[in-house]
Amino acid sequence: MEIITQKREMLKNYSRSIYTFVLAILSFLLAYIIGIMRLPWFIQNDTLWLLKSGEYMVQNKTILMHDIYSWTMPGVHWYSHEWLWSVLFYAIYKHFGFAGLFWSNVVILALILFVSYFVIESTIGKVLFTITSIIGWGLLYGFFVARALVLATLLLTLSVLVIIKRENLTRKHLLVLALMFVFWANIHSSVVFGVFLIGLFSLIKAIKTREYVESAKTVATVAIASLINPHHIKLYYFFYKLTTARVLTDHINEWLSPNFHNTLLLLLVLVWLVAFVVSIKQKQNLLDTLPFFILGLAMFLSALRNVVYMGLLLGIAFNGTKDDKKQEKRWFSVYIYLLIVTFMFSMNLNHLKLVDEKTMLEQEWAQVFKVVDYMQKNGYTDRVLNEYEFGAYMIFRGIKCAIDSRGDMYYLASPEFTKEYIESFLLQRAPDSLIKKLKAKYILAKSKDSLALYLKAKRYKVLYSDKYSILFKVPE
Repeated sequence: MEIITQKREMLKNYSRSIYTFVLAILSFLLAYIIGIMRLPWFIQNDTLWLLKSGEYMVQNKTILMHDIYSWTMPGVHWYSHEWLWSVLFYAIYKHFGFAGLFWSNVVILALILFVSYFVIESTIGKVLFTITSIIGWGLLYGFFVARALVLATLLLTLSVLVIIKRENLTRKHLLVLALMFVFWANIHSSVVFGVFLIGLFSLIKAIKTREYVESAKTVATVAIASLINPHHIKLYYFFYKLTTARVLTDHINEWLSPNFHNTLLLLLVLVWLVAFVVSIKQKQNLLDTLPFFILGLAMFLSALRNVVYMGLLLGIAFNGTKDDKKQEKRWFSVYIYLLIVTFMFSMNLNHLKLVDEKTMLEQEWAQVFKVVDYMQKNGYTDRVLNEYEFGAYMIFRGIKCAIDSRGDMYYLASPEFTKEYIESFLLQRAPDSLIKKLKAKYILAKSKDSLALYLKAKRYKVLYSDKYSILFKVPE
């Protein structure tokens, strides 16, 4: 009898090992496909100034906390909450180029997908999270870019895994959580949301078990760990100001609320809602799940950038059903995962490639450098009033910009300037006042934007023009 028991245990362990291996391979393949889908614009404007600031910090052995890249806000305080990401990814870029950033992000996304299969217990939750990841990171919004937000999402997923899989957190578990949150606090300001989420888990646990001291200890651990960053408690102030800055949240694409005129997006949210309502019948305790469903949905309705957070939280809301942990249910979810990956491969078969540095520099994002090359070659680099997304391209090439995608820095330094700039470039007000006030000599805009048409109508001299950008000279 003992021999039979041992054999069963061996088979179970073998099955678990195979399950883990298959899951890891599928996660990597899906992450690679999403990366290929995003390849034309994988290097985002934020990536470029992050790399440049990383270079400065490595060379000067300091944390950059004031602006050195703009001619409109020189020396103002800068909450460089992503400084550690800048340093780490600059080191990768220095040795492996832009292709190194691509493969690093593929590995990070693969880990997110892999870990999520242990965080989310329900088969339908796993499948819907996978589909949400494809839509959010690759298909619809393209948030899979070389930015700290992707690494922050992995840290969120890992921290939730520690909380979910451990009924009682030992000192060792608390130490792991503390180290994770110290790292996260220097990678991205979303650590503030991480503290809130751990607090929510701990509160629900305390209500169920009456272990208030243990729950408070967990929250205190991550909260204190999150303060170990260059800005300390001010990081919370920064997070609050950023998420409540209407000038930014109403105009920057990733902060906008979702547009449900998009059929695919509407269908995705409806499927989540219907699936959750159906699954309620199998719930052992709604207190374990309903708060996460409400929070995930609320986050997404407030900002598009939270689409993957929504998927993770809604997936957690499916936990707690009676048969989630059965081995056959786990394998069934992997079979569906395999079908999804196979379908994605077949859809992108013509675009699959081994991504190297040459491939990266042939992508659309790199073509924007052509106007910057022209500016440097001809000396058109002084007092350039540039389009928001082009500022990072200028910074990367050593040209002072008027504004760049560190929108939070400009807003906190001068809300009036930020508002006037946005309204001028959107032609919500005549841009002439801003141009005159700043004494701009050149204007760099997107070639098809309304501002370009306005300046052409005003007979501003066109110095350079291509598919992506247009450079004007301001009349003297």
